[in-house]
Amino acid sequence: MRRGTLALLIVPSLLLVGCGRSLGSRTSALPSASATQRSSCRPSPQPPVPARLTDHSEKIGDGILDPVDPGVQPAIAAGPAWAAAQFKPSKNGCEVAEILGYYSASAPATIAAGCGQPPLGLNDPACTRSTPNYRHRLVWMITWTGTDDCVPAMGPGPPPPGVSPRPAAPVQSRSCLWWEPIDASTGKYDFAGSIG
Repeated sequence: MRRGTLALLIVPSLLLVGCGRSLGSRTSALPSASATQRSSCRPSPQPPVPARLTDHSEKIGDGILDPVDPGVQPAIAAGPAWAAAQFKPSKNGCEVAEILGYYSASAPATIAAGCGQPPLGLNDPACTRSTPNYRHRLVWMITWTGTDDCVPAMGPGPPPPGVSPRPAAPVQSRSCLWWEPIDASTGKYDFAGSIG
């Protein structure tokens, strides 16, 4: 298994956990990788002032947010997109941003109907191909960092019957980067992701 940063995608009625990559440095309004390593930050206003990605691509989790030409007008304005977001930063969220851009990512994705159910196993050739849900889709990308918003790390589960649990190790303060694309054509919420 490749070592990397734990990434969490929250999809309605489905929880996916996988390895992500470092976000790298950036010079835009989106939260930076260094923000995910700080233990504190100055809270940002909410909702943020919307912006448009115009001159370079941004890596977000395992996806890419690409620039939008100035003439492109979304069907859904930034305000309704913010209202449609299912996850919002806590009052201590920082580097809150709402950026219009074209989003592409390998996950979430659609697999053939019946995969994982008999007679099709997950290793069946029909189940090894997937269609990404995001291929150059115009979105309002809502991002933020913060220590209050991190999903707690999940342990190995409860001890076997008759075995006393060990005391939990103290949790270190850390910061997480969250992202949530809202479809700029429909206003539809699909998923939120976190890394850090």
